[in-house]
Amino acid sequence: MVGVIIIPYHIAFAKKIIPNVWVGQINLGNKNITHANSIINAYLKTAEKEKIILRLEETGESKEIFLTDLGVSFDAKETTINAYKVGRSGNLLKDTADKITAYSRGVRIEPIFKINNQIFESQVESLFGNYTE
Repeated sequence: MVGVIIIPYHIAFAKKIIPNVWVGQINLGNKNITHANSIINAYLKTAEKEKIILRLEETGESKEIFLTDLGVSFDAKETTINAYKVGRSGNLLKDTADKITAYSRGVRIEPIFKINNQIFESQVESLFGNYTE
């Protein structure tokens, strides 16, 4: 009886992200990698265009800046691959638990991002000066 449920499930999602896998507010479940990557790419490009507020805790001073100006970039491809990997580790028990969790309450994947430390440090210094304790 269990095989009657499991086999069609594996066939249906063989080349798709399993249902109820989320990145931010986006449900990537039941999407193939190409489609999911284009959705994530558009979502992350929008996020890169938003300003964030940096606050220096010691002084309370705040500044707004774009993430890209801080040297932050998002990796849509790696984020999509991580979403696709949910339930595909090769460990039957872990994969089954991941699929049950995804089905019952969803699985959230964090976006992958990279920071260019030189740009980040330079921008923070130009915003707040050479603050030292």
